Amino acid sequence: MSRRRRRRKSYAGTIVLVLILILLLAGAGGGVAYLMHHRNTDVFLDNTYFMGEDVSGLRAEEILERIAGQVDAVDISMTEFGQPALSGKLADYGYTLDAGKAKASLEQEMAEQKDSLGDIFRSLTGTVTELQPEVLLQFDENIFNQKVAVANLPTPRVASADATIVQDSAQRRVIVTPEVYG
Repeated sequence: MSRRRRRRKSYAGTIVLVLILILLLAGAGGGVAYLMHHRNTDVFLDNTYFMGEDVSGLRAEEILERIAGQVDAVDISMTEFGQPALSGKLADYGYTLDAGKAKASLEQEMAEQKDSLGDIFRSLTGTVTELQPEVLLQFDENIFNQKVAVANLPTPRVASADATIVQDSAQRRVIVTPEVYG
């Protein structure tokens, strides 16, 4: 081979190597820009699920709207000795969503998700991430007690009482009254 052909092959190899390096750098730069974009948004990453629903690209407030509707729609039923005693909506018995605490919990999950480069890469590869925030309910015992008090329950209600010891002086003996489970 002549020197000219060797130089051409040398230039061609260098050009191919430079092009490969440029493509790798451009891909890495694009990947870093994509990661930074996802890290700086206020929405959940792709392939993120909460309670079986896809919440990708949603803000915490939007998820709360969905949760509130689901909490209001929950039907509950209570049984006593295997028999149905009460039934109704969860809200009817004094349970409501604590939106402030639930939103804070969702935002905490979002921050943890975005702080983890592994979670960001998993979202890009199609791996599903299931959120596990605390969904907090508030309970109003007064509403619950009112609802139970007006219900026509099959078993009469009595208050619980501890066992007591009573001395009967006339008969000269001690009587133990049994405890009562209410």
